[in-house]
Amino acid sequence: CAGVVHGDLSDFNVLLSAHGPVLIDFPQAVDASGNPHAKRLLIRDVDNVVGFLSRWLPHLRGKAFGQQMWDLWTRNALDPETELDGRFRPRRAPDRKEKSRSLMEELDALAQKSKDRAEKLGVAARPARTPKFVVEEAPPPPSPPPADASTGGDKKKRKRRRKKKPASEVTTTSGPASVSAAEEPMDDDSVFDDLDALLSSD
Repeated sequence: CAGVVHGDLSDFNVLLSAHGPVLIDFPQAVDASGNPHAKRLLIRDVDNVVGFLSRWLPHLRGKAFGQQMWDLWTRNALDPETELDGRFRPRRAPDRKEKSRSLMEELDALAQKSKDRAEKLGVAARPARTPKFVVEEAPPPPSPPPADASTGGDKKKRKRRRKKKPASEVTTTSGPASVSAAEEPMDDDSVFDDLDALLSSD
């Protein structure tokens, strides 16, 4: 009832007191709502106790008290005052149509609840949206580029030829200054005239 499964219940872990039975040894207890093995552990615990008591109460043999307790607990109908008879019939799982009908009823109830709330607040309720599934086709693969005749394998490499300069434009370097090879040679008479003018000035 408390949502806890003992996990190791047997006649060795049940003590009798003046106020009734007392359970001990809880290190293996599990949460019924959070442990995937809780149902199996509960049925095993109950079967251990029923098997011990059936030595003196043979009519308890073959009873499904554990399954009945689990079924009542999942429906929130189990409490300490619940009387168990050990009769349990597994509930039939709903088929697809029943699940769909139940789901549609829940959706309609939610839509009506939203509409009532919108009317209460004075806001127009938005219409329910119908999901649409769109399947897009994959685009075709790109076509290969056309072959270019100008880029064939027989293309000849062109060498870039450097244009030679005429001899008149070639310059030579002598000392700190550059002298053009195309310049005319100096006249000797002009050199002597310059020397005479320099000496006469002294």
